[in-house]
Amino acid sequence: LCIIHYLYTFYMDNKEYENIDTDNLLEQNDEYMGWLYIEDIVDLPVVQTDNNTYYLSHSFNQKENKIGCLFIDKNVLPDGNNIIIHGHNNYNSSMFSLLTKYKDTDFFNTHREIMFTTKENEVRKYSVLAVVNYDVSTMNDFNIYNITATSTYIDKIEELSIYPFDKDIVDGMKFITLSTCDEALYGSNGRLVIIGVML
Repeated sequence: LCIIHYLYTFYMDNKEYENIDTDNLLEQNDEYMGWLYIEDIVDLPVVQTDNNTYYLSHSFNQKENKIGCLFIDKNVLPDGNNIIIHGHNNYNSSMFSLLTKYKDTDFFNTHREIMFTTKENEVRKYSVLAVVNYDVSTMNDFNIYNITATSTYIDKIEELSIYPFDKDIVDGMKFITLSTCDEALYGSNGRLVIIGVML
């Protein structure tokens, strides 16, 4: 079995995310940045490179594959105030396909925790704050690159979120934004983002 399949199986069974074998993952791909886990729907490595197109058509082992690989946006710092991670919605169970489950209230209420373990083995935990469907052609109205703890953007996120906020947002908070396609409302321009705030 390849190392990715082995690690996936091992961590699904043991949930020891603090002990991910980073050395082996970096040997597989030196662009490895961390491991993303959301119970029942995401348990995958995350990479970052100097563009936002390569991993749309290449797997973690850098082989051409239309399923792609989860990747941090080239324009953000992995330790910045808002980590943006992109992944395909393949309309099956791969990559970010199952993020659409967050549009179900029961799922949202029972899957609030996002865990991201960095390549330095720092475990970062986030709580899902908002679920937003938007039209990518109206980026001036909602720009994921500008998500910060300022009142302007928090008000906009709260306005667009499917669910009302149940957390107080204060200056200095850090976020994680998971972004994928969702054609349900806006066709090919549709995007779904899950926004989490660091605990």
